Amino acid sequence: MKLLALLTMLIGFFSQNTFAQSIEITDGELRAPIPGMENTVAYMKLSNLSDKNIKLIAASSVFSEKVEIHNHIMNDGVMKMVKLDDLSIKANETKIFESGGLHLMFIGLHESKDLPKTVDVSFVFQDGTKKIGVFNVKSIHQQHHHH
Repeated sequence: MKLLALLTMLIGFFSQNTFAQSIEITDGELRAPIPGMENTVAYMKLSNLSDKNIKLIAASSVFSEKVEIHNHIMNDGVMKMVKLDDLSIKANETKIFESGGLHLMFIGLHESKDLPKTVDVSFVFQDGTKKIGVFNVKSIHQQHHHH
């Protein structure tokens, strides 16, 4: 019975854009916005499992007006946050979005009394491939710190 469900799922996958299969979005985590704040941040792992280089050109979510790709760069010893227009991911490379590095910036959050448990983020790649990532909403108080 389980096998049948798995096969049905796999067949469903292959009927989609096959290139989207080679893009994996894992560990998506959206920081629950601080009340009154219009922006928040999200982290994830973005993996390119294909043998072709890909380029992420846009991200969006119904949760906010816009979603931007940001990175922290060192410039003359000063850490700066920069907005990236796109992000190249080499063949078989995983980009890790984390605090102090690459991250997604959710700008112009839509006011909501009840925070959803998950937020869908839609990613668009240069070749027209679209991929949805599901992000778990975590409040700052739930974060565990790595040493």
